[in-house]
Amino acid sequence: MLQGTVTGGLLAGSEADDWNPRWRGSPKTTHPQESAPSFFMPSPTRALALESPKRMQTSPKRMQTANTPASRFNRTREVVPEEEPNPFKVGVPFRCAVMCPTVIMLVAFILVFVPLALFSLDTQRATFRNYAHSVATQKELISSIVLNATQWVLLEASKSVEQAVFVGIVEPPDRAVDTLTGAIRMSRSRDGWDFTSALQRRGLAHRAWEELNNQWTCTQLNNNLCSGRALSLYAALDEEEIMGAAFRPSYWAQTLAKEAPFLLDAPASKGRSTNLSVYEAHPQHGARGEFFVSRPIRPTQMPFYLTQVKLAQKAMLASATGNVAEMRAEAKLKKMWSPVYIFHPWWEGENASSGGQLALSWTTPLAMCGNYSCVDGVVAADTTLDLVSYELALAWYRLQSNLLGAPWSFELSEQNSSIFIVKQMAPMFPEQEGLLIGASDFHSALVEGKLIDASDSPSKIVAATAKAVLQRFGAWNARELTRRGKDQSFHFSLRDAQEGRWKECHPLVDTQGTPEDKDWEENCFQATTHTIFLDDSLQWLVVASLPAAAFSKFYVDEAMAVEMQVKREQMEAHQKQRDTLIECGFLGILAAAMVLVMGLVTSVLVLRPLSRLSLLMRRLTELDFAHDSVEYRQMQDGQAGRILEINELLGAAVVRMEVFARFVPDSVVRRLISGDPKASRLNVLRKNVSIMFSDVRDFTSISEELKQDDLILLLTVYLSVMTRIIEPGPRRASPGRSFEGVVGEILGDGILAFWNTPDDVFSHPAKACAAALSQQQALGPLNEEFQKLGLPPLAIRIGIHTGEVLTGNIGCLSGKMKFGCMGDPVNLARGLSMPQ
Repeated sequence: MLQGTVTGGLLAGSEADDWNPRWRGSPKTTHPQESAPSFFMPSPTRALALESPKRMQTSPKRMQTANTPASRFNRTREVVPEEEPNPFKVGVPFRCAVMCPTVIMLVAFILVFVPLALFSLDTQRATFRNYAHSVATQKELISSIVLNATQWVLLEASKSVEQAVFVGIVEPPDRAVDTLTGAIRMSRSRDGWDFTSALQRRGLAHRAWEELNNQWTCTQLNNNLCSGRALSLYAALDEEEIMGAAFRPSYWAQTLAKEAPFLLDAPASKGRSTNLSVYEAHPQHGARGEFFVSRPIRPTQMPFYLTQVKLAQKAMLASATGNVAEMRAEAKLKKMWSPVYIFHPWWEGENASSGGQLALSWTTPLAMCGNYSCVDGVVAADTTLDLVSYELALAWYRLQSNLLGAPWSFELSEQNSSIFIVKQMAPMFPEQEGLLIGASDFHSALVEGKLIDASDSPSKIVAATAKAVLQRFGAWNARELTRRGKDQSFHFSLRDAQEGRWKECHPLVDTQGTPEDKDWEENCFQATTHTIFLDDSLQWLVVASLPAAAFSKFYVDEAMAVEMQVKREQMEAHQKQRDTLIECGFLGILAAAMVLVMGLVTSVLVLRPLSRLSLLMRRLTELDFAHDSVEYRQMQDGQAGRILEINELLGAAVVRMEVFARFVPDSVVRRLISGDPKASRLNVLRKNVSIMFSDVRDFTSISEELKQDDLILLLTVYLSVMTRIIEPGPRRASPGRSFEGVVGEILGDGILAFWNTPDDVFSHPAKACAAALSQQQALGPLNEEFQKLGLPPLAIRIGIHTGEVLTGNIGCLSGKMKFGCMGDPVNLARGLSMPQ
């Protein structure tokens, strides 16, 4: 038997008794120095026992028949398991530790359940006592939601009309006026261009045709420039001259005809009417064609020209007051909308039969000096307001379609609803405030060829709603109606509004199908208002009016149904609560008994194997595979637990982790177990590391002389002793005796070891050198034992170098990797260990 050999603190427990006092460095012969660790080593028998207990079992037949050094060595081995005190003893048994919390939980459950049951009874009584108040609050909330939803729907319809008005009414004339005004300024910058000659007027008329032709022939989809069209564009001078162009729609005054462009021309005739000549224009290039019609005209007396005349007079009055700020503000040239007027087409003669349509003109003055003191003409573009009624009708049809669907299922008609626009504010023409501009039911709401107020409309709904607005707010230009972003919504009695009285009605009432309810559905109306700002002074008001029951009747019926359902459930709840309390009491008692029994069974079946698993796993995290523990011996002897999964976990966890640790350095395994994310992926860092290469001298000759079993025995004992010198054992009694190295690889007869990686090691160069010395010292006793077994003695070469290397997990992207080091220091250490 080998006695103790020099190792780096690998012995623990009874292994310390096997030290050989004859060796240099043994604690029994020398005194350890503070600057270097003490050296000792287990016997080869114990080294192999610690490496692989299962491999120590040998066949009795082989021991009786074989007579080789390996067999003689096996016959002399004795494995003495070592009992260690259990450091995890507690003062309370596991069964008691599990049962006590279970009992406490049951008691706590009882103490909580009884007050909760009593509290539940009181809460239910209080809930039903306050139910009447809750229902009232719910009705108010539903009323608010319905009102907001109704207002939102109606305002969305109004805003869609606003967008159409801007695109179809406001923007096309503005573009046309800017274009012609720019052309006139360019022409006047030339000498002699005063538009007195027919040729000059003809050129300007062609420019007006070009702009109108772009608007009328535009076909690009989703383009605002193609969404609206001005009807005519012209310029009039103070001497009654006029020049421009006009387009006749395909449908005009209930007459279907081909679209046709016209050119307008009238010479100067100061102070009296001039003669307007209308010519057909070529549809492709706008050249003047045949003469179409002529009639007398006086442009300076038309609405578009009088609009700018009023602004000029206002500027003169401001200059007479002497107020400089007001004078400057009024003298600035302004674009302005004309009053609404009945449009008589340019292409009709003097005795035209059509009643005419409502129209507006967008005007701008001609003044070379830049203010109203030198105005000598006006540029204007006409647009008819039939598009307004068309867009209002579209919005009404969308609203009708929405209300026909679920959940409202309400049918709108022209007799019970309308969306219309009123001229709300026009400081330049206050007499037109309240004028009806358009309506969704325009056939019944408007009178062809006549300007009427909304309150005088032939439509019952339009007239009554207009009167209700005036009765509610006092005037169309009331502050509540004209503020931007402050849309209004209110309910009114239709009958009272028709009779000139204001009466507000409630939108949500309890409907029971009585005649009074039917009257409520037909008499209570909701109206919303939305202001459209055409420019800084002109404002239109969009008004939507429809029965309040269109949106609210469905919610009223649903609220009544819910109220009746809750009352029925209230009676059922009292009975169910009594039954539930009785059932809960019985089930609580039964559950308490079952929990106590299950806790007792669990403590027997689960906690005992789990306690063994806990102890083994704690040792396993330190790479102590607990071969000498009672739990491990019970597994080897077949004394398994009663739960299959725990048995499998107990055996597999120890065996697989032990096998894993045989192929990977212990420090790397510990990092994997602890969950270090860098330990399981490719990761390297630069670090100062000590590298050792050691191998057996003339190993090739030795391997050729020995039999296979003897060679394996020789290598196993040698590598076991040298590995335990380098690496700390899993059950070190004193960490200070360890050389703290890591065996990276077993290279056949050689060993590759690292210091200061992956864990930091203090004074690692000194510990590497001390480990090398300890290996050399261990060879003497080891060779003596080999000689007793008939094995040849060994001599080793060791190369050590310290330097900066790349260390960590090295491998490929497919997942294959190993822990190691790279760099010149590794190569240098390798070279030092090779024969020179």
